[in-house]
Amino acid sequence: MHTDTLNIVNSNDLQVLSQICARIISENPLPDPFMRESILVMNSGMKTYLSQELANYSGVQANCRYVHVWQIIWEIYKSIHNLTETRNPFSSDYLRLNIFSLRHIWEQDEGEYAFYFHKLADYTQYDVTGDKAYELSGRIADIFDQYQMYRTDYILEWNKFTKDDFAYYMTDSSESGAIGAWIERVAKYTAGGRVRSNSAYLRIKTNLEENIWQIRLWCLLRENLDLKAVETQSEDYDTACLSVMADRAQMLDALKRALKNNRELSDLVPQRIFVFGVSSLPVAVIEILQALSTISQVFIMLLNPCAHYWGDIKDSYVEKFEDFKKLLARKYAKDNMLSLPYQRKNYEVKNFNYASEDYTDGIRQEGNALLLSLGRQGRDNLSLLMEYDESVNFISAFADIEGTCLLSEIKRRLLELDESTDETRYVLRNNDRSLEIHSCHTKMREVEVLKDKILELFNSYRIRGQKLRPRDIVVMVPAINAYAPYIQSVFSPDIKDEISLPYAISDRSSGQENAVADALISLLSIDKKRITSNFILDMLTIPAIASKFDISSDDLELIGRWFNDNNVLWGIDDTAFLFDCDGNEALELGEHLPFTFGHGLKRMVEGTLLGSSVKDDVYLDIEGSDLKTLSSVYSFIYKVANLKQTFIPSLALEIKDEHNSSWQSMINKLIADFFDTQDVACQEVIAIIAAALDDIAAIIGDLKQKPKITLATFRSMLESEFSKSNEFSPFLRDKINFCSLVPMRAVPFEHVFVLGLNDGEFPRQDVLLNFNLMSVPDLIRRGDRSASAEDRFLFLEAIISARQSLYLSYIGRDAVDNSVRNPSIVLSELLDYLSDSLVLENGSCDEKSILSRLIKEERLHGYDADNFLEDNGQQHVLYHPSFNRDYFYQCIYEVKELDYMPYLGFESFSNEIAQNLFFDLSEVEDFLRCPCRFFLKRVLDIYVSDVRAMSLADHESFALGSFDINLLFNDLIESLFVGKNLIDDLFGVTDENSLVRVTVQGTSYNLPPSVYKALESFIEDKRRDGSIPYGVFAQEVIAELKLKFCALCKAICAIAKDTLEVFDKDSSSVFEFMVDEYAPSGRMMHKIELRSAHRQCNYKIFAFNTFEMGKVPYKVAVSCALYSAFNALNGFDSTFYAIDSVGSTLCFNGFTHDEAESFMNEVLSFMIFGLRRPQPWCDRLIGTLDFGKEHDFEEFIASIQLKESGNASFDYVFNDVPTVLEHGILLSNLHDFFEFYTEYILQHFGAGSE
Repeated sequence: MHTDTLNIVNSNDLQVLSQICARIISENPLPDPFMRESILVMNSGMKTYLSQELANYSGVQANCRYVHVWQIIWEIYKSIHNLTETRNPFSSDYLRLNIFSLRHIWEQDEGEYAFYFHKLADYTQYDVTGDKAYELSGRIADIFDQYQMYRTDYILEWNKFTKDDFAYYMTDSSESGAIGAWIERVAKYTAGGRVRSNSAYLRIKTNLEENIWQIRLWCLLRENLDLKAVETQSEDYDTACLSVMADRAQMLDALKRALKNNRELSDLVPQRIFVFGVSSLPVAVIEILQALSTISQVFIMLLNPCAHYWGDIKDSYVEKFEDFKKLLARKYAKDNMLSLPYQRKNYEVKNFNYASEDYTDGIRQEGNALLLSLGRQGRDNLSLLMEYDESVNFISAFADIEGTCLLSEIKRRLLELDESTDETRYVLRNNDRSLEIHSCHTKMREVEVLKDKILELFNSYRIRGQKLRPRDIVVMVPAINAYAPYIQSVFSPDIKDEISLPYAISDRSSGQENAVADALISLLSIDKKRITSNFILDMLTIPAIASKFDISSDDLELIGRWFNDNNVLWGIDDTAFLFDCDGNEALELGEHLPFTFGHGLKRMVEGTLLGSSVKDDVYLDIEGSDLKTLSSVYSFIYKVANLKQTFIPSLALEIKDEHNSSWQSMINKLIADFFDTQDVACQEVIAIIAAALDDIAAIIGDLKQKPKITLATFRSMLESEFSKSNEFSPFLRDKINFCSLVPMRAVPFEHVFVLGLNDGEFPRQDVLLNFNLMSVPDLIRRGDRSASAEDRFLFLEAIISARQSLYLSYIGRDAVDNSVRNPSIVLSELLDYLSDSLVLENGSCDEKSILSRLIKEERLHGYDADNFLEDNGQQHVLYHPSFNRDYFYQCIYEVKELDYMPYLGFESFSNEIAQNLFFDLSEVEDFLRCPCRFFLKRVLDIYVSDVRAMSLADHESFALGSFDINLLFNDLIESLFVGKNLIDDLFGVTDENSLVRVTVQGTSYNLPPSVYKALESFIEDKRRDGSIPYGVFAQEVIAELKLKFCALCKAICAIAKDTLEVFDKDSSSVFEFMVDEYAPSGRMMHKIELRSAHRQCNYKIFAFNTFEMGKVPYKVAVSCALYSAFNALNGFDSTFYAIDSVGSTLCFNGFTHDEAESFMNEVLSFMIFGLRRPQPWCDRLIGTLDFGKEHDFEEFIASIQLKESGNASFDYVFNDVPTVLEHGILLSNLHDFFEFYTEYILQHFGAGSE
């Protein structure tokens, strides 16, 4: 190997490259044993891999330093010029704050700056908080950073422009001035010196003139630096370059000239440098490495998929198409058609012979199609390196491809640059699983299928007697943060798991891994965010905050219920609504807002401390130890209120230096107030913030113009810091490696898994700002960075880095409608390549057959039976069994008869039932209405949400739907006619003059004073607790509520006074029943005590129902029957009346005492049976039936089969109605209850007064 040239070692195997590196180090040690080897890497993953490989080869790895390319260039520059500065004033972070500090300059209305920066001023004209200007500064800084790497010639020219040059350009933009002359050169000539076309010249010149502000801003940045250094406008250019104010372009230029054949500097530079894992290098860096190689040993260890030179290959159709256009042009010229472009004719080009045309021009036209489509970045990099052919020593170290599988064949053809033809198609065997492609519906299913595949891998190794280590597996995804929750959910060890897979997730930023960081950003956003109930609960779920305020996870559900019950929606108190976002008074309130935290907490506290004896509109459901939780919630909300008053949008503080920062004090107080500072995650955030503020203070200290940092800007600064990757990386640490698909991480693994290959998500799209000069098509150069090209080459590297198998996954079906989704373009191109290169064992070359063999269509759900079926050897699509025990059950195809319940079986509910039981009449009613819900609650302790349960809302309602109004109406009926028993007052007034006239929507009604007063009191209570919309929005709701109530009262008054009655006997009477049960263990006698906590009366109002003539709803029927029977047992008149929402009545002709006893015995027998197993009926299944007629069970079954009735609670246990009807035991139970219902209940009904 040459020591005075740039050595480029080519190989298709990174392990070979690392072994060559280890051999060079061991066999050719550096002269000084204390001198360290310099190894250039681009990420910590490559560093970990190389350190382990070097240790494996030599037995130990020591005295090696791993640095980034720009880091070592900066160190060499400082060493040569004897500089001690550690700061780089032209780094992206410096540039961003420098640009932001000049905002007051670019927003000037007149003069030179208005001429150059009017576009920036227009963009930030209405940016009050400064966050928009800060984000723009970051974008511009990134562009300037790219210019320093890829357009060093631009920067070097810009540095020479003076203030006089800019003043001259304002009056004369022609090429007579220095700036105009530069624009003319760039527009007229390419970087290689070729003359551009006239159209390209005009486009480029216009673009450069429109972006002249960038040149002026760049020069202002230099002027704004407050460093003790030589001014860059000095005539002594070399002196300027040696100063600390040298930008990266100056530094590269000075370093290149200093290093060129200057062996006197050999002691100041590393004696040997290895460059690893860098798939693309800027031209400026290549030049530095080439210059460095004249006095030091430089080895670029290049991962190259192809053993042949392919730096100039391109698709043959490109040249053929250009040649075809030339032939057409000659044809048109011959026929004199070019002057008649408006004539449309079809011309046939005869005797077209590609071989007769010399279009190759030394460029290879054909090659491997996969290499052509995915390898653009590597091709351009190889081509740039070849430009230094005379001073570059190319070394080939390509490894032969072993194996006879599909993956090996793909890599072999890439290595040999083979092009697929029909004669060279590869025969894909049925058992070849080296390349698998899986189509899933969701990210969750992708990870679930992935785990099954990994478990299958370990199982297959175990069967073969081989060993597979977790570190031999890597899983890469385009965005690790999007998949991290699913990975943790699926791979986190569970108590029930017999097999636990060790795994580690790399590449997550602090903000993604640390919940405290995310919570801190949310609290800092309080100036622009509503304080909602969901926000408060979300904050209290953060462990560091919950620990600070002593709130447990069980308390969160309780707090949510308190907010829901008190209609707490958003806003600390009424003052939150007195001002607009700018702090100006905007609203004058005349009453308290019911949905704020202040009003809700007041109701909770007063209800807990004072009770209902002092005030009516208080909350009484907090008692005992819950008071401590209420105190913690109150304390947290109080601190949030103080924070919102402090962190206003106009807040702006200084960051003077590392020891005097107002923001440092402010953020420390915030953390101390809200977080447990002993929490590990909190301490990590404190350290990150302290380091970030020190860096920011150091940068601002170097600027002449020192900006004030607003709250929005400070929040953006912290978000930027939290988005940076952690220094610690668990990559390659004896665990399954989950990481992002990031460039320059072509580490070989035995098994490579790539998830998330979805259309539009990978590869990344090249989105360049329109003022980025590198985005101008005519100014693009070979070697420019492209996110799309990087990701394409990364996918190619993943293919060649997979040793034994490659697994690819994408979301190929929509989870809602099962529609087809396209895969990523790189996966589509791979499938196209394979379709043209493969033939199946049966001899088929059909594209559809090949794709169906390659792609496995996964099921939507993990519990689908097909996930548990082994490959029977006859299917071409490769199946593998699922290892998820939570979803496992016997395959339904092998079950001949299901025992009572689908998939579960009777033995699943072997619960014991006590001999002595106690039931309230309301529990019996709940059982009859829905035995499935009763079973879940009573036996399995599963509480299904009722109609009132809902998620917390973040905004108030401005109108109520019919369901919510009926809920209010039902509460009104319960309050007035059940709780206060005011129904007698409807008949107790003889003097009509004493009635209160109520007019609603043009109709007048007369109400007794007591009823009217109770109605108004109820409405006022509901307005205060937020159940009714606020302000003018309440009028419509109140009107509709009054209309329904008055209409009901009018209908009730039409009923005879003595018909409706409340009985005086104490409602605490208890009745005993002895019920036989034939249990699995034998006959058992149960003693059941039945009581009722409700007042006993002979009527019930059903506010949600409107009765049909001659029909009765099921829930109304069973309710009437139960209360009628209980009245009969107490010796009262058992005739019972059901009243609907409009006053129509149904009359239940009651039981005798003996009939009531017999009825209750039958009901309790069903209830005992319902404690053993769920019963297959519910209110919506039976529905509304005619009374006074015979009902046939077969006709009933036919009717429910026709309408496929069912409800949510029914579906909790049984799949659907057909499932019940298809199984004998369930159908028999339904038949028995239907006969009981029609005989004992339905036939007792008759029409009441209408």
